[in-house]
Amino acid sequence: MTSITSSAGPLDVQGLVSQLMAVERQPYQAMQTQARKYQTQLSDLGSLQSDLSSLQSSMTSLSTGTFINASKLTSSTSTVLTGSTTDFAVAGVYNVNVSQIAQGQNVAYTGLGSATASLGNAANQLTFTFADGTTPATIAIKAGASLNDIASAVNSAGAGINATVVNTGDPANPSTLVFNSTQTGAGKTFSTTLQSSDATLNFLKYDSSVANDSRLTQKAQDAVVSINGVSMHSSTNTLTTGINGVSLSLSTAGQSTVTVSRDDTAIQASVQKFVDAYNKVLKTTKSLQNGSLQGSPTMQSVNDMLRSVLTQPISGVDPTKGLAYLAQLGITQNGTSTGANGSAQLDGSLKFDATAFAKVLDADPTAVAKVFGNSNNDGVADRFNARINDMLGPTGLLQTATKSVNDNVSQITMKEDQEQTRLDSIQTAYLTQFSNLNASLMQMQKTSSYLASAIASA
Repeated sequence: MTSITSSAGPLDVQGLVSQLMAVERQPYQAMQTQARKYQTQLSDLGSLQSDLSSLQSSMTSLSTGTFINASKLTSSTSTVLTGSTTDFAVAGVYNVNVSQIAQGQNVAYTGLGSATASLGNAANQLTFTFADGTTPATIAIKAGASLNDIASAVNSAGAGINATVVNTGDPANPSTLVFNSTQTGAGKTFSTTLQSSDATLNFLKYDSSVANDSRLTQKAQDAVVSINGVSMHSSTNTLTTGINGVSLSLSTAGQSTVTVSRDDTAIQASVQKFVDAYNKVLKTTKSLQNGSLQGSPTMQSVNDMLRSVLTQPISGVDPTKGLAYLAQLGITQNGTSTGANGSAQLDGSLKFDATAFAKVLDADPTAVAKVFGNSNNDGVADRFNARINDMLGPTGLLQTATKSVNDNVSQITMKEDQEQTRLDSIQTAYLTQFSNLNASLMQMQKTSSYLASAIASA
């Protein structure tokens, strides 16, 4: 606001103006209060939209039916192998025999001198050639390189070879240079060659086809596995082709019995996630009805649209003979909450009876899945998904409500700006008027004092 400093005088100009402006600002303060209410409404509508999106996400696997395919794997000998499953794993018992695990090749050059001393070599190139025909890796070796320099150059090349200089403790020849493949499988067997012969670097040459080379400390090999008598090879210790929908992680040679079965706990968790998400939406709408959006028909409309889904059976099923409602799966409405007087009250939330659900799941898992999602697109999850899309869409219920509040925010912001301009003008006028009055009073005081002094001296 505009500020004018008045000269000292009989009147407290700033104090008088401040009191007058306190009255003038009341309409502006009311606007600010209303603006804060609108911002709260926007925030609350955003929270509700987020909760509805979470509810929609919780039903993805329910509407597609994939949740019913959840499976688990147990290994009788977890030190030999462990595993995981996808939604399409084939249930069964599998006898797995791991003859050997996959490993990479290690070559160790022993009996070398200091790791940091120059080898006295000319500039050269070291090439790694792999058995699987992948592009050879060529590493530049600078003139006068040390063992550490060679290891660093190999590691920096990103060739799939890791180089390490090991101190063996031998006073005369303390260093061992080790090359090992970072990838497993027989195809990663490698040989090394030099671009030009160099007496100081020739020790790096290695031919994998030469048998019984003592520098070979570990050969590259595939994993060899037999599943129910069928043998297979894998270049890695992760086997994904032996059992449909199953990934086996091999640790060591040995035998294990692998059991793949339906994962009821995971299936129930998917249903519970949906129930929790629905109840969260219900709780949010009730909170807003009693809070920032009290009296708004939007919240009641949201509740009505969602509850209507729960009362409709799926098509093509006789409820007296088959599964057509959530209640038949152990998912019922009218869960309880604690009222203001401490008593239990029915609040319309969903309650999940896992025991009842387990019984119908055992009896007919396909029918259970169809209650949530089916080819007619009228499963509970299908209908919820459609309702939420309607509400969250560009012309949907919540977007319309949000636009209305945003319009209100724009309008009141404009009014606030106008009111602020009016207040600035009024304050300037008050300050000017009272400052002028103060000046007049000061002049009157001076005149009065002069006259009194003149009369006294006459």
